[in-house]
Amino acid sequence: MIHVDTTLEKAFRLSERFTPKETVVVAVSGGIDSMVLFDVLRQEDLELVIAHVNHGTRPEAAEEYATIERLAKKHGAVFEGHILKTRVKSHFQAKAHEARRAFFIETAKKHGAKKVVLGHHLDDRIETFFMRLVKGSPLPNLNVFNAYATHGDIVFIRPFADIPKTWIETYARKHDIEFFKDATNVEPFYTRNRFRHDILPLLMKENPKFHDIMLEHFDRFQGIEDLIDERVRHILSSDGDTLPNEILASLPEAVFDALIRRWSKGRLKQRKDLSKHLLKDIRRLVLKGDNVTLPLDDEIAFFIEYGQCILAPLNTPKTRTLVIDAFGTYRYDDKTSFIVDADETAHNPSNQMVLWYNDKVFPLYLRTRRPGDTIRLPYGTKKIQDLLIDKKVPKRLRDTLVLLANDEEVLWIPFLKVKIHQEETSRKIHICEVPHAR
Repeated sequence: MIHVDTTLEKAFRLSERFTPKETVVVAVSGGIDSMVLFDVLRQEDLELVIAHVNHGTRPEAAEEYATIERLAKKHGAVFEGHILKTRVKSHFQAKAHEARRAFFIETAKKHGAKKVVLGHHLDDRIETFFMRLVKGSPLPNLNVFNAYATHGDIVFIRPFADIPKTWIETYARKHDIEFFKDATNVEPFYTRNRFRHDILPLLMKENPKFHDIMLEHFDRFQGIEDLIDERVRHILSSDGDTLPNEILASLPEAVFDALIRRWSKGRLKQRKDLSKHLLKDIRRLVLKGDNVTLPLDDEIAFFIEYGQCILAPLNTPKTRTLVIDAFGTYRYDDKTSFIVDADETAHNPSNQMVLWYNDKVFPLYLRTRRPGDTIRLPYGTKKIQDLLIDKKVPKRLRDTLVLLANDEEVLWIPFLKVKIHQEETSRKIHICEVPHAR
């Protein structure tokens, strides 16, 4: 069984987490947890920057702001304060959390600090665990408030993550730590308060070693999360945008969810985590296996196409036409150019077309497909739409493919290396597709 060291001085020894004279940002709200945290840190050989956020929701907030600013001055710490000016009624807690984190990161960068220290303790982790459990959060989200978490190049450290609240209270009494009491922390209106004051005390009453048990569980959750993360990293090691559908369909749900979250991370417009409902929809479609497009936001979509799962931009098809009226090089887009010459070129011999003609060959057109487009093949004329389906060209690509055509018909589909059926005549030209270097 895991036992936290019961010697207060040992439990709060933090020197091994930092280097001497290191600049460290410490988040101080004025409550008992953060005030104890600051008292412990100020005894270390550190350059401290106090970061305080005034949410402006309580009359006492201004007094707390001024008191913490004086506290910083008294102990030779730098003070950085931030007053939230935006007043939102819906999802206030979540938006305030985002604002605080952004302020802490901004403060760290301003002072050249790499670490932000927070006062979250074991009871905070347990409360959040049960709140998320009841809410139905996925497995990875149940391992909450780890001692270390990275946000870009800034490390958030929670040195009290394995320490019960009672130990912090004992330290505060022993060292006469002054702190503010937030009256809203006892209001049953807030979900956390109901868990803190009504639900968790019952569990702790049932088992005096409740904190030790939860620490064991958190350790196990971390082990499971590490295994899932290792498997996800292995699957995504190619760093591509395509995965075989059969691989995704074979994954346990927890691994599947973690993979899709990591795969989409950083690509979504709002940079938000995917909801559990959207993950269930994606998994249902993968197991079904049909060709389908599922938008994740207004820019990125999850595609299932002919046994492949693809994460790609949700592009609105744009028509494009480039006129070829003489020999030369024609830049079609950022990826491809075409060389038109009377003689065979050596640029891309694997994807060239010889076009035979008698009197007139120009103008030609490099363009996207149009309704009713056809191409003459050895066995007869075929609609371009039907040909793309037969060749299993993904639907999202069909309206972006470049075609070579004249005024009457399609002559060449470079992507498929399909050319018009023609007979040799007295004259010919060579058209070569040349991909641009990456």
